[in-house]
Amino acid sequence: MASIKKPANSVSDDSDQTKTSSKSGISGETGSKKAHLVSQFFQFYQENPCPAALLFQNSLIATNKAFISLFPQIKQTNQIPLADVFKDNVLDEIRLLGNSGGDVRVSKEEIKIVTGSYLEKILLKLIPLAGNNFALLLFTAEYAAESQPLKSPLPGSTALSTVVDAILNNAPFGVFSYDKEGWLNYANPTFWQIFGYSDAEQTKINWFTLDTAIKQGVTEKLSRVFETGEQSFFDIEYVSSKEKHSFIKLFLLPIKGSDGKPETVVALVEDNTREKKIAADLERTRDLMKNLLDNVPDNIYFKDTQSRFILTSKAHAKVLGIHLPDDAIGKTDFDFYEEKHAHNAYNDEQRIIATGKALVDKTEKIISDNGSVRFVSSTKAPMYDSNGKIIGLVGISRNITDRVLVDEELVRVNESLTQSKIQLEEKTKKIEKVNAELEASQKELQEINASKDKFFSIIAHDLKSPFHGLLGLSSIMVEDADVLTCEESKHYLVTMNQTLRDTYNLIENLLSWSRLQTSRWQMLKENLNLWKEAHNLITMFEPVAIKKRITIINEVENGLFVTADSNMFHSMIQNLISNAVKFTPAEGTIRVSAKRENDVMQIKVSDTGLGMSPAEQELIFRIDKNHSTLGTAGEKGTGLGVLLVKEMMEKHDGKISVNSIKGKGTEFTLAFPVIG
Repeated sequence: MASIKKPANSVSDDSDQTKTSSKSGISGETGSKKAHLVSQFFQFYQENPCPAALLFQNSLIATNKAFISLFPQIKQTNQIPLADVFKDNVLDEIRLLGNSGGDVRVSKEEIKIVTGSYLEKILLKLIPLAGNNFALLLFTAEYAAESQPLKSPLPGSTALSTVVDAILNNAPFGVFSYDKEGWLNYANPTFWQIFGYSDAEQTKINWFTLDTAIKQGVTEKLSRVFETGEQSFFDIEYVSSKEKHSFIKLFLLPIKGSDGKPETVVALVEDNTREKKIAADLERTRDLMKNLLDNVPDNIYFKDTQSRFILTSKAHAKVLGIHLPDDAIGKTDFDFYEEKHAHNAYNDEQRIIATGKALVDKTEKIISDNGSVRFVSSTKAPMYDSNGKIIGLVGISRNITDRVLVDEELVRVNESLTQSKIQLEEKTKKIEKVNAELEASQKELQEINASKDKFFSIIAHDLKSPFHGLLGLSSIMVEDADVLTCEESKHYLVTMNQTLRDTYNLIENLLSWSRLQTSRWQMLKENLNLWKEAHNLITMFEPVAIKKRITIINEVENGLFVTADSNMFHSMIQNLISNAVKFTPAEGTIRVSAKRENDVMQIKVSDTGLGMSPAEQELIFRIDKNHSTLGTAGEKGTGLGVLLVKEMMEKHDGKISVNSIKGKGTEFTLAFPVIG
């Protein structure tokens, strides 16, 4: 049960005030005061050997190192609820002290956390600070008489002892002392950490009877110091009771009494596990490097910043012509290779060292003293120290002579194949040209045959038929001249006249076509006034148009010209107007127009006649298909007119096209290139 020593002028419980402060939060003034007190606390109590804490509103807002040592299970150093440390009755007694202060004696059972097996009680002194909300708590621990805390291993004054304790408690190495019977008299925190003992195990450690120490030979070494009285230094591999493996260095210093014999031994302990591991790793790395350099067939080497060898593989030593790799140390390429190769290698390496950029897979040609040539693939990269400074380079090279020779042979073969391919392509082009010429000749021959067939067909039928008609009509007029009336005679004469006209036009077309086929038409191009040419041709067809009640309109604007052969141009327009008149019914209209679009002069002849289907439009340009249709007045045709226009347009590097709708009319377009 905690006992209270309370001054007479104490006041009642201030919990209500504390609760009010908690509810209302911390004001700016209180916060500033809190920060100041915390700063002052750490300044005066952080290194104080007396456990201390700063209390604010039932929480410890700052603690010193001695407090943490007293309560090692508390991991945080501030904002520790007092209720986590003491039981409720202790809290009530602390609150009763109010702002007057006083002492509270706390038994081991009234402490919620573990503090050590031999702690008996704690004397807690409460000192109010800056009003009712802040207080300083000082703790004095009392232990059982037979189990006092381990004391400093060195004698001296209280002040000196305090300094020594501070040093030992924060030392990076372990310190402990033991007596002749092996009992542990002192150990600093680092010692417990190294040997892996918990808080509950930190008392009554006897090294002479400790099972783990005996098994690992530590006991014998520790006890021998008392026998010899001499300092001892040794390494051990220690395994704690929790199977923690450590490599430990121990220095044992005997402290002698007045009789000159050791009374106690002070030991310094250093955990060498990390250094041992580093050394083992280095040894393993050296073994791996040695295996690599001794067994890899590639040439591996290391150089300093002056391009001097500092390490090389066995394979590279053999290439250099030396027995041992160490024989290359301190030497350069100039000691082993021809000057040109050594100079190039030196320049490459100095550039790597200056820029930090690696040289990757460079093919080098090396000529030996006996004149033999070999090729190597060389890769070099900079080496850095721990500060990132370039300290040299590492290189690896591989003999690729066979590969280079194969590549050179492949290049020669590829060049030969390329040349053969070029020759084959040239021959292929010649064959394709001959084939194209043959196809053109075949096409031309087919057209000639078709023209011949067409020509003979016209002569055999179209030219023969009109003469049969003329002979028949003339026979009637001769035999029946006496009995024919004037009207009948006139009718026969008009018919004969139309037949003669058609026959004449047919013969004209045949002659023109014949001249085109035999290339006997000498073209003479000139600038033709389109309006004038259209006017003259329309005038020529006016009698026929009037008779059929057809209107022919000249829509060509004056000032437009076309470069063409005059006779061919007349023949083309005449044929198109003649067809339009033939296939246009009474009251129909024929239009002749022209316009320039970019570098093309377009001349159109359109009508409102019978029109053509798409199939008929394809046939009118084919000489191998005999396509002829009767006109609206029964006029006969040969189908030769449009073909003649097409061939004449080709002579002018122009084109003819047709656009027709059955029952609505037809439009022919002649496209002449504009010259000049």
